[in-house]
Amino acid sequence: MDMIMQEGETILKEGSANSFGIALSRGGKLAVTNQRVLWQGHALNIGGQADVINLSDIVACGKCVTITIFALLLPIPNAIYISTKDGKTYKYTVYKRKEWLDVLNKAIKDRKNAK
Repeated sequence: MDMIMQEGETILKEGSANSFGIALSRGGKLAVTNQRVLWQGHALNIGGQADVINLSDIVACGKCVTITIFALLLPIPNAIYISTKDGKTYKYTVYKRKEWLDVLNKAIKDRKNAK
């Protein structure tokens, strides 16, 4: 991932992920660090190219589904969501979402305990 890391920041998990909304899905890379969640889009995406979420701003995260016309509008259990204090919700399709959520929940807990 080409994002600038903060002092003392280390990557805990990184991999391919699509960021998706109501009508748009953008390919890219997702990383969970000991301070933030970072999503960096591919160069050819339409719309925003990056999400930066401080762990201290996360109020909820969990499993969610994606629905595509290619799957005949059936829900696919392959995504996670992250909700923040400012009311935003981010959704990412990931491989092995339980692993992502385990790492994310541990990072959030560790960040709270470090304060």
